[in-house]
Amino acid sequence: MESSVFPHLNFVVQDLNEDMLAHGRKAAQEQKLGEDWVSFTKADFFGPQTYDSGAVAFFSKAVHAQLER
Repeated sequence: MESSVFPHLNFVVQDLNEDMLAHGRKAAQEQKLGEDWVSFTKADFFGPQTYDSGAVAFFSKAVHAQLER
């Protein structure tokens, strides 16, 4: 999917792990995805959510390691 095909969409990727966020930022840059189309922010899945204006929430690999908590 390219930002030029769907310019009205934007994505917020949230993760608690800074290394994963850095990996995502690098991948987005390599794919030439604009910063206005996809952004990365540190967030705790179990904490208060600071981003509340999304129309859809997609959880991918969000709970895979949570049995340890």
